[in-house]
Amino acid sequence: MPRHSQRSTRGRDSYKQGRIADYIALFYLFLKGYKFIKSRYRNKSGEIDLLMYKKRQLIIIEIKAGRNITSRDWHPVSAKQQRRIKNAATIFYHKNQSRWRDGMRFDVILINTNFLPPSFPIKHFKNEF
Repeated sequence: MPRHSQRSTRGRDSYKQGRIADYIALFYLFLKGYKFIKSRYRNKSGEIDLLMYKKRQLIIIEIKAGRNITSRDWHPVSAKQQRRIKNAATIFYHKNQSRWRDGMRFDVILINTNFLPPSFPIKHFKNEF
């Protein structure tokens, strides 16, 4: 099999895994009382996986998914990613500022796609950056 086909297949698999992780995170957040605004929001500054709110606070969610992810494996979102996410969030926030009296917060959700014990399927880090 040519190399480009392997990369294409890997890319499709990663994309599917990412979309599934988005839906799992969304369902989890619904159960926790969060309200949905938008998924995969993009502007000139970057992309945000999920925009949610709870009470009057805008919550920016970055989702990380993979096999055998544990809280010990947790590595923060890189400084470059944080900057892009914050810039994209700031643009969205200022366009809709009147709705968010309690400001905004940046959360990270880890989703372990290998649901075998002793791993955890979902870990939610609030106010992560």
